[in-house]
Amino acid sequence: MKIPQKLKSKKLYIFILSIILFIVLIDKIVFPFIVHRKNIVKVPYLYSLSINDASKILDSLELNYKIDDTIFSSKVKIGNIVLQSIDSNKLVKKGRTIYFAISGGKEKITVPSLIGKTLREAEINLNFSNFLIGKISYITSDIFPPGIIISQNPNQNTKILKDSYVNLTISKGSESDKILVPEIIGMQLNEAKKTLERKNFFLGKITFHPTLDKAPNMVLEQFPSSNGFASFGDSIDVFVSIEQKNIIEN
Repeated sequence: MKIPQKLKSKKLYIFILSIILFIVLIDKIVFPFIVHRKNIVKVPYLYSLSINDASKILDSLELNYKIDDTIFSSKVKIGNIVLQSIDSNKLVKKGRTIYFAISGGKEKITVPSLIGKTLREAEINLNFSNFLIGKISYITSDIFPPGIIISQNPNQNTKILKDSYVNLTISKGSESDKILVPEIIGMQLNEAKKTLERKNFFLGKITFHPTLDKAPNMVLEQFPSSNGFASFGDSIDVFVSIEQKNIIEN
């Protein structure tokens, strides 16, 4: 059977139109999609890397970077990356700029002035500033009264790391200045040590004495004795109880 001419023309028209639509689809949608995918990269994980190492990785991905900030960090080496503006594994176009914050190292804090203060006042100031009391020395002084801080190391206004120690030198007063020795007999050794330090004395020689009727680590005797006088920073020697073992009974 012979196909009418009009039907042939219509089919040809539809075929040509289909070809044109296909070309347009390829040109406007498929090709741009393929090109777009080629320009998309995944952001790498850059935390704690050096700028040099991060730069090499970003160059290979055709990404840019810029250092935008410096922040303190106790975990990341100075100069290495602490934060990145775009999270890792996110998809971005090539040529995108990633901003970094790099580590400035551990935070340094200004040491407060402690000269002229008591040990208790210094302890409060140092705790507030995130420092610790270091070595305490006592020397005689005709200028500073007993119990007053004469010098400190590091000096005031020095910047040092957080949680560092500050050493103190405290006046014992003049040679004639004496203070009352506190009563520590009957105290546990740790408690006695703290009591002496609060009064600016040190725990000196410890002699352990076996005993049956006293709890272990109890102060039995002290020298100088309580109600006596000693200089600031002097040591107080003690006899301390210890459990008696292997007693032979007749």
